[in-house]
Amino acid sequence: MQSLRKRDYPQFLFTTASLSLNVHLTILRICLSSRIPMYDAWITALHDASNDRTVKIVAVTGAGDYFSSGNDLSNFTMTKSPLEMAEEAKSLLLRFVAAFIDFPKPLVALVNGPAVGISVTTLGLYDYIFAADNATFHTPFTSLGQTPEGCSSYTFPKVMGQIKVSYNFILPMAFLKILLV
Repeated sequence: MQSLRKRDYPQFLFTTASLSLNVHLTILRICLSSRIPMYDAWITALHDASNDRTVKIVAVTGAGDYFSSGNDLSNFTMTKSPLEMAEEAKSLLLRFVAAFIDFPKPLVALVNGPAVGISVTTLGLYDYIFAADNATFHTPFTSLGQTPEGCSSYTFPKVMGQIKVSYNFILPMAFLKILLV
């Protein structure tokens, strides 16, 4: 197995401190061309860290001011049929989420700023989450006409309760304002 410190993951910066592996997300937006390699790199990095006896904990943070700004949806062009794109995305997302679920060591999120999309929805799969004062969390499901991903429809209600989840993540604010007026 190639050492995590020597492996080339252009999307991540790996640093080690004592017995931990620190992962810094070095790209803020994920375009279609780098989407698959980025997710595959995550899957491989978590697999490799789980098999590296020198790694006892993995800490994930963003590089710069953002934890992650999520997928850059303007780059999703129809190069394949919608069915092909959906099947490919489903397979990739299942492997991606399974890598978090199956990770046998403590996984820590150090949310250093705004987080959007899948970087938010997978937080429920981390063992510990620490958020900076300027951290914000945005899941644009309803505005994009998408369903929740990253097990968030299961983990968020368990952690926050259904009412908070509906208010903060599912119902659009415009709809809530109409209901509350």
